[in-house]
Amino acid sequence: MVGETKTGRTLSVWKGNKGNLFALAISPDSCTLASGGQDQTVRLWDVGSGEELARWEAHTDSVTAVTFSPNGDTLATSGDDGTSSQWNIPFIQKELAVLELGW
Repeated sequence: MVGETKTGRTLSVWKGNKGNLFALAISPDSCTLASGGQDQTVRLWDVGSGEELARWEAHTDSVTAVTFSPNGDTLATSGDDGTSSQWNIPFIQKELAVLELGW
């Protein structure tokens, strides 16, 4: 759910992650939101539209942290499975385009 901080009014509801959500990060350009949680997936969202841009199973247990690099090209994640990963965002965008899956 995205809300207005002053009034508490709900602006939009984004649906996707299953179970509890444990981690959120906004990209340096403020255009992309990364989320991770109990469903073991990382999801990327368009901040303006709320559209899910990408989703992948990142860990074998809950995703507990997500953070963008300062230039936004890398997303680092960690999970309750005891692992950390770094994801190349431009590569993910390119692969989605090749597969004609958007973004």
